[in-house]
Amino acid sequence: MRNQGIGYYTIRVPSSDLDKIADFYIGIVGLENGSRPDSNVEGRWLYAGGKDVLHIEADNDLVSAETSIAHSISHVSFQCTGLDEAVEHLNSSHVSFDLVGTNAVGVAQVFLRDPEGRGVELNFNP
Repeated sequence: MRNQGIGYYTIRVPSSDLDKIADFYIGIVGLENGSRPDSNVEGRWLYAGGKDVLHIEADNDLVSAETSIAHSISHVSFQCTGLDEAVEHLNSSHVSFDLVGTNAVGVAQVFLRDPEGRGVELNFNP
């Protein structure tokens, strides 16, 4: 077997939060809403570069994201372009974030949280 990398990332949220979470990843992180196969579970598939990278599923059995999903997943990382534009967009959207600058391999990193507290990492190659 050869691992080809991460296929996609799935998060589960109460159905009442589905649109709020999808809107964050679309409006703030820059993903695009895309097609999703028929399913008996309510949800959304979000895309980057023509590929589904984030599946959001409604799960009303969750007591809260803080007691289940948020603590079991540290963060999701996205490869991005346009650091200056991203920082401007985050500021104008009043989203708190930390700009780390460049790490040991020259990648600029921005860290933020989604509306339920999950970590989001945005990486920008030089």
